[in-house]
Amino acid sequence: RQLLFALVCAPAAALVATRLQTVQVTRASDARPIALSSLWTEDERAVLVFFVTLGDVLLELAKQVRRDVLPALTESGVKLFAVGIGSAESAKKFAESIDFPADLLFADTSENVDAHTATLAPLTDHRAS
Repeated sequence: RQLLFALVCAPAAALVATRLQTVQVTRASDARPIALSSLWTEDERAVLVFFVTLGDVLLELAKQVRRDVLPALTESGVKLFAVGIGSAESAKKFAESIDFPADLLFADTSENVDAHTATLAPLTDHRAS
């Protein structure tokens, strides 16, 4: 269970979008902090893949995402972004080790793991429905 795909149904989608507005992540390519919600516009479709670690245990799975999922989504006009818990440096090393586009990989360096919490809370908090 090292890879988490969060599928958000319509009732929770608005809450997730609102919570993501305040989440900052760090881009692996340049270690620049960026608002997660700024990566796509309202008229674009995007998939967020959340890694609970940026360590070796996920390398093979991340390679499969890069090899199989990313091209299919790109061809369909859907953006893909991956967010992993860790430092900007660990995100960069992770991207380099599997040839994952570093501009599509982000580190959630917050103490409270904000990106992961913002996405999962509506799925576990029954008051969000």
